[in-house]
Amino acid sequence: MIPPFPLRLYQRAIRLASPLFPLLLAARARRGREDPLRHKERRGLASAKLSGESLLWIHAVSLGEAHAALTLAPALRQKSPRARILLTTTTRTSAKRVQAILPPYMTHQYLPLDHPRYWRRFLDHWRPAAALLMESEIWPNMIGALKARAVPMALVNARLSPSSARRWRRIPKSAAFLFSSFDLVLAQNETIAEELTALGARAVRLVGNIKNDAPPLKADQAEVERWRSSLGARPVFLAASTHKGEEAILLETHRALARDAPNLLTIIAPRHPERGGLIAEMAREAKLSHLQRQKTRSLPTEETALYIADTVGELGLFYRLARIVFIGGSLAPRGGQNALEAAQLGSAILFGPHVFNFADLYADLEKNRAALKVSSAADLQESAAALLKDPARARSMSDKAKTRAKARQGAVGRTVRALAEKGFLP
Repeated sequence: MIPPFPLRLYQRAIRLASPLFPLLLAARARRGREDPLRHKERRGLASAKLSGESLLWIHAVSLGEAHAALTLAPALRQKSPRARILLTTTTRTSAKRVQAILPPYMTHQYLPLDHPRYWRRFLDHWRPAAALLMESEIWPNMIGALKARAVPMALVNARLSPSSARRWRRIPKSAAFLFSSFDLVLAQNETIAEELTALGARAVRLVGNIKNDAPPLKADQAEVERWRSSLGARPVFLAASTHKGEEAILLETHRALARDAPNLLTIIAPRHPERGGLIAEMAREAKLSHLQRQKTRSLPTEETALYIADTVGELGLFYRLARIVFIGGSLAPRGGQNALEAAQLGSAILFGPHVFNFADLYADLEKNRAALKVSSAADLQESAAALLKDPARARSMSDKAKTRAKARQGAVGRTVRALAEKGFLP
């Protein structure tokens, strides 16, 4: 079947641009966004082998999707003990994190760039029995290569932001061509299921969000106790997974909160840890005493106003220390980050208006008084100050958040059953 014109145009553009791909990878490596030692993986050349047959390939673009994949993988392995699992990701942050915690039956590689030649190399080497693509990873040449080899494809934990849905509706024939290629689509919520069906997806099932089944983020208990002993009764405000444009607001929020709570410690954990130096420079310009975790593991002193948690895999520590948490990507129009990790660990959650990536989760938390929506910087300051002054209210929000987090579990079991019924598991 001949692809619609927009997809043919895309394919031609990729071929014409391919001589520039090495320059693109080099430029991204200079900015810390690519691993120069593993560039060949981005060109479809494997740097690892996976012994045994019955290979399941899971692709998870970034850290959040990778955690969902690692939540799903043990259940897949239990249902299909012969299966070996290849996990691909795109970002350097996710690769660094998953490499440290992969079980023996899994191997990690970077996803190739979307060029037909790279996909031939990738599929010739790995020969997956099935492809499980997490959330919203739709690469036309990848899907074409898998279809050509009759590799079963599932879109797992499927989500679709409103902006993505609008873009796909502008090219309906291309959307139908791509989404109908999946043998199974497992949607996070009813709205997404309906939207994907309207775009042409077949065999759509509503199973819930796999991320809801993830265990609470881990933390070194000795480190937690070391911090708690040092902090004592000092109040802690955490801004987790922040994006560009939000840190300036948070520095002003700290100043406002410190008028009534002069011993307040504000912790900022940027979504992209490589931005830690920029935040430190902002703190210097604002004349705020600060520490940057990448540069020192020293605990904050009484004079430290701001702590920049610019490391990977330590949010579990900081969630356990903070009474009140703002979830980033929500004041900046980025769609929000997953609040479930904070809810599981008993945070009183604040979030901005831009949470379309997790709309159903935030609606649930807000409806059940487990989280507060703030519409502006001034609103954030007012709400955070109110919670600092009213510990009983913060504890009530914390308890309700834990309850809602538990109530939203079960997607992993439903996902595995659906995959098994459709013959995806070897």
